[in-house]
Amino acid sequence: KKDVEPTSLNEPAVQANIPQGSIPATGPADNVIPVITGLTGLIGMFFFAKPRARTVYFSMMIGYVVFGFTFAHHIASHDYYSLPLIPIFALLLGEFAQGVLAGFGWDEGDVPTVVFVLFAFFSIITTGVTLVEQRALSVSLENEVKKWETIGAAIGHQPGVISLTTDYGYPLEYYGYQNTNLWPSYADIEKLKKEFPDQAKNKSYFLITDFAELTNQPGLLPYLNTRYPVLSQSPDYILFNLNEPLKKR
Repeated sequence: KKDVEPTSLNEPAVQANIPQGSIPATGPADNVIPVITGLTGLIGMFFFAKPRARTVYFSMMIGYVVFGFTFAHHIASHDYYSLPLIPIFALLLGEFAQGVLAGFGWDEGDVPTVVFVLFAFFSIITTGVTLVEQRALSVSLENEVKKWETIGAAIGHQPGVISLTTDYGYPLEYYGYQNTNLWPSYADIEKLKKEFPDQAKNKSYFLITDFAELTNQPGLLPYLNTRYPVLSQSPDYILFNLNEPLKKR
């Protein structure tokens, strides 16, 4: 009887090799600020901006949409491709603020005072948040360094590594003293079967540290899990030994 190859991350045989807590969970709170900023900006455009200014803002947004379709992969995987939205929504938030001030009966002479008060308020809040984040970031960076050092030690700083990892493998190379070839992103299962032998040729280990990207490739872990043994793993990584393929049952 021929075994059916698992093709989903949710199957028990595959779940056994996924470190608990390694796939990041996202919730509504992660998108609260962008949603509020976006809605506020759109209110400013449609309700407070003058017709000529509204046309300009709308044209800028259409330009961004065209830009997004032109660089669809990059805009989905690289946050800085969304930087053009910052000046657009900065202007729209200005329209919203101007409309709100006019609604309260404040004239242009009151604007400098209001701007100063708001600037002082947000400066205090931003300073407090920055100090808290810096303390958290220092601890986080120490943990990151230890993580990559541990992975490098698990591999033994040997050649012949291919990995699904973050930041083009630079943290692994810098902190873990481990070179690696990169596994391509968004590979479907059919492409995987065709490309894996070429990609993994003369490779000894397959490393997974980018579990967010792993969810975009549901066929990858089942493919590895049914063909190669796990040499080492932790909540931060899974390391497969390509030198000793599993025997077919």
